[in-house]
Amino acid sequence: MCTNGRWSVLVMISLGVWGGLKGDDPYQPPGILWERGIDLQRPRFFPLDGGGAIGVGFTVDGYVIARIDSAGEIVWSRSAPGLLPHPPNPTLSGNQFVLPFKVAGKLHVVSMSAEGNTLWEKPILDPSIAFPTWAFRTSRGSFLLAGQVESKEVLLELSADGTSYTVHYLQSSPEIYDELYGVQYLEPLPAGGALLNVVGQAGGIERWLKLDPAGGVEWDIYPFKRSWYKVRGTMLGEFVRAEAPFSNQNSFSLSRFASDGKLRYSKPFDVSINGADFRPLRDEGLILSGSALIGADSHSDIQLIRTDARGEILWRLSVWPGGGGGPTVSVEPDGSFLVLLEGVSTSIALRTEPDPVLRPAVSFIRGDANGDGAVDIADPVATLGFLFLGDAAPGCLEAANTNDDGEVDISDAVHTLNYLFVGGAPIPPPFPEKGTDPTPGAPGCFST
Repeated sequence: MCTNGRWSVLVMISLGVWGGLKGDDPYQPPGILWERGIDLQRPRFFPLDGGGAIGVGFTVDGYVIARIDSAGEIVWSRSAPGLLPHPPNPTLSGNQFVLPFKVAGKLHVVSMSAEGNTLWEKPILDPSIAFPTWAFRTSRGSFLLAGQVESKEVLLELSADGTSYTVHYLQSSPEIYDELYGVQYLEPLPAGGALLNVVGQAGGIERWLKLDPAGGVEWDIYPFKRSWYKVRGTMLGEFVRAEAPFSNQNSFSLSRFASDGKLRYSKPFDVSINGADFRPLRDEGLILSGSALIGADSHSDIQLIRTDARGEILWRLSVWPGGGGGPTVSVEPDGSFLVLLEGVSTSIALRTEPDPVLRPAVSFIRGDANGDGAVDIADPVATLGFLFLGDAAPGCLEAANTNDDGEVDISDAVHTLNYLFVGGAPIPPPFPEKGTDPTPGAPGCFST
């Protein structure tokens, strides 16, 4: 019965032939697909969840607001008169975002659609409201802008249509804040709500206020002395803080906080990096972009650095020579990274290949190596034919990874045969129905 070449390959099980395939190695840096110039002067970039970014560039008379797509092209740009001490940070919610400006010394808030059309403009009559550069949209549809009035933290709440506004004063702590340094940011969180951060000038103490989706204060803590840092929310509702002391911004550390603001761990980072931006990823790792010191001569390049959930470095990739300031990284829908570099006259966009772990997953049945919708004897035969006879690779390598150990090898065929015929261990999910992989990683099953 085993004289047929296709079936005789099963004899290899007893001969100890254990070749395997992992698919794309998630610990190797991706390649760079392209790079191109962007006609924006000294911009700040703000990534969008659906891909691409909003760029806010400077001109002599005010700002230029531009929508950059995932190909690094400017889709539209609009001139915006007026200036603020810091560029406005657009907050996109659905098809609408808001930006604050000062026009003739008066604060205005402008709402625009994702297509660049002005939806409404509201002058704020209270002249004492300063520095409202950050915004967050609540679950009630209103917009909260963080600012200050006479060295007190406030939230300026505008109705969804911009017809009315209210000023909310936050409870201050005079024993800590002799003088308010300013609102650092109001960061919308992936898990809902926002994190408001302010810093006191005297003593340099940070203050974090977690806002719930409706805009109410959920908790209020004072975790650190002031330093150069950024904080982002993760998909699980936790927080990651990247920190560099003002005295040495190349001395870098990462900290992770639980959803209630309590410190989980803090560790020094293994790379000297300056001007870093970072984004939490859906596998709870991070992608960082910044000017990193490399080589024996300690020269600087703009690098992408990928970490796991514990902050350990998985890979590093130099994407631009000579360093520079203000790189911004965006995670695109296909799992690739869009890096945007500020320039005095022309800025730079470049894009990497997809990260294997972040590429969009598709549904499959584990064990269904031949993709016919059932797990039977034909599936281990297909896996063995692929491994040893030069047959075509399975359409989804993860489906052939029956034991879910991260590799496609002969043990997967053995696992399927044991399950089918001798009551062996069950096949891990997704099984017996189609689903996405609950343990993402190599070899993966991705859309093309």
